[in-house]
Formats: sequence, C-alpha cells, structure tokens
Amino acid sequence: MRDINLNNTCSVIVTYNPEASIVDNIRKIASFSYKVVVVDNASYNISSLLNTLKNEINNICIIENLSNLGIAKALNIGIKYALQFAPNWIFTFDQDSLPSDDFLSAYNIALSSLSVDKVGLLSCCFSDAPCPAPKNISVKKKHTIITSGCLHNTDIFSKVGFYNESLFIDCVDFDYSLRVAKAGFSTYRISQCLLLHHLGNPLSRKFLFWKISSTNHSLMRRYYMSRNHFYLSKVYFTSFPLYIIKKNIYFAFMILQLLFVETNRREKVLIMWKGFKDAFSFICL
Repeated sequence: MRDINLNNTCSVIVTYNPEASIVDNIRKIASFSYKVVVVDNASYNISSLLNTLKNEINNICIIENLSNLGIAKALNIGIKYALQFAPNWIFTFDQDSLPSDDFLSAYNIALSSLSVDKVGLLSCCFSDAPCPAPKNISVKKKHTIITSGCLHNTDIFSKVGFYNESLFIDCVDFDYSLRVAKAGFSTYRISQCLLLHHLGNPLSRKFLFWKISSTNHSLMRRYYMSRNHFYLSKVYFTSFPLYIIKKNIYFAFMILQLLFVETNRREKVLIMWKGFKDAFSFICL
C-alpha cells in the first residue's frame, strides 16, 4: 500500500494575485508535503506575500512566471518540477483553498478502501465555510473532479500526459479527468468536506420564495467557461454521452442563474456566445 506521507508526496499551488490568506493556506499544505511548489502567473503582489514563507518554510519552492501562462501550463510547470521529489503522489491546490486538519488522514483512509494501482485521481468535497470533522470517510467514483485538493497518482503522467495547455483556464481539470478515465484509471471523490474553497465572487438575489446564487465570474472567465465547455462536449460526447448531457443541462442552468443575479448580463452573454462559436473551430494543440 502506497500511503500518503511526507516522503512520497509533493503539493503544487498555482497563484495569480492572491489574497493574504494564501500564507496560512501554504503553511497548512506544507505540513503534509515533502515539498510545496508555488507557481505564480506574474502576480503583482506575490513577492511581498511569500517573502516571509521563504524564511519560515524550508520545503517551499517558488517559480515565478514572467506573464500569466494560464492554469494548465502553470500546473504542468509545477508538476514536472515536483516529480523530481514525489515518487508516488502529487496534490494540486488553488490559492484560496485551505485543507482541514484531518485532510491527509482522510485521504489515507480513502486509499485504503481502493485498489491503489487503479486510482488515477482522488479529490474531496469542499465548502465555502469551515468543514466539520467527518465521522467517517466514504468514496464515490466520479467522471470529473476539480483541481483543488486533487491527488494525482504519479503513474498517470507517463501514460496520460499532462494538463492541456491550450485550454488555458476553466475545464482544464474536467478534461484531464476524462483523459485519465479513457486511459484506464479511475477517478474518485471523498464524499465528506475536507477543503475550505471558494468559487468565483458569488452573488445572490431573492426571487419569489427562492434565493438564487451565481458565481459572478469575470468576462474573461465566462468566455473560457463557454468555449471550453462546448469543446469538451464536442470531444467527449461519444465516450461519455450521459455525462456530457448532464453537463450541458447544468451549463444551461448556470446561464439562467447569471441572467437572474449578475450585473453586465448582456456583455457576459455575448462573450459566452463568442466562446460557443469559437469552440467549434478551436483545435487543441
């Protein structure tokens, strides 16, 4: 059994103009990682935020890109560096994610219930509020999981390759999950919340008896969300038809949420329409 421990696990964090809370997040992640690799996409404030950590944490490595290369390329840079030190496992985290105190032990419990050689990716549920300590750990097989809190079996990189840099941002994790599945590995998610994590800059509005929320992503993010969603629909429909149908229903619901809740609705709908059209001429490099 290849359990997760300080000798066989590294963590990769991609940053872009992070908030001050990233310092506490990295401290927690460093406590269960042999090495923490921070890949920064040309943040204006990264040096001041991480300067204290360089002196405080001896297992941190900071790679500073000269421009914003996107989440996929930054992940690949960090993973390729981490592979020098992590023989078995690599975690990836978003900059705004804080693992719970029992994060690592929960993952080890989950792995003990699975055939480790077939595990490609393992993640957990998350919340935008602190997670209570779980009373038990259960695992479900999933088609796709998010980047943050994702544990990678290092065997997959030689067989599946790395993240698709042409996608830049959004659906990068979903694309990789589906590729891992097509290569014969399994993707699982721990059903309990183990990660404090935020999606976008959410807004809420009351409509009759319901409270409707939306992620309130920027115009750039809305473009990539649309383009990459329909690109994935085009590429993976024949392999995962039910999943793609469900994902398109969710995407339509997300548009309704945007229309009810968000500002700049016209601009966002237009940029998503451009993303939709570009998806069908988009060629993955």
